[in-house]
This record gives sequence, C-alpha cells and structure tokens, in this order.
Amino acid sequence: MDNDEYTIDISTMSTSGTITIDAYDISWDSIANQSITIIQPVEFEDEMPSVAKVEDMCRDYPALEKAYENFKTVYKLVHQDWQGRQDENGLPF
Repeated sequence: MDNDEYTIDISTMSTSGTITIDAYDISWDSIANQSITIIQPVEFEDEMPSVAKVEDMCRDYPALEKAYENFKTVYKLVHQDWQGRQDENGLPF
C-alpha cells in the first residue's frame, strides 16, 4: 500500500468488521501493525457545531444569543431568496 492519506469518520465505526474506501477493503487485521492518526475535526472548518451546543452556550453568553438570533433571521431571509432562485433555475420539463 502506498502512503496516501485517508480520512475515515470513526464516529459510526466499531472495532471489528471491514472499512470500505472506494475500491479498497481494509480489515482490522491488515491495519493492526499500522499507525493510525485520528484528527479531531475543527468547528466551522470541518463541521458545524450542533444546534444544541450553540443554544446551550447562548444561555451563558448573552452576546452570542443575540448574534445567533440575528444569524437565524438573516439565514431565513437569504434562504427564502436562494430557494426562489433554485426554483427559477430548475429543470425545464
């Protein structure tokens, strides 16, 4: 195997079975002697924080609560406009 780098979502994996990456099947036995690096995703770069986490933080930080409410309002306005544009550019049949 070459030194290609792969990203695997381990949140849904168990420690047994087979991982399928494109056309490659990798069993746990075949990677037993390999080095595995687990990189934690970075919020707002690799993933979004959960709504529950943001709302929990808003209870402790009033400025965040205000910014979050403003974000939701602007998002609804933009989403409505964006959705209208998607509908206009839909399939012609």
